[in-house]
Amino acid sequence: MQKQQLHEALDVILNEIGEATPQLILIQGMLAHFQNSTDFKTECHEVARL
Repeated sequence: MQKQQLHEALDVILNEIGEATPQLILIQGMLAHFQNSTDFKTECHEVARL
């Protein structure tokens, strides 16, 4: 995954978290971009369970 794509996914996540009623399915979908990164694997699984 390219660094730029990860930044874009993170921007979407941060924008959605700031919404009055964030759509968890959207956040979970964006987190899928980080699953191949061992640095974020545990965190992605934890958030996906929400």
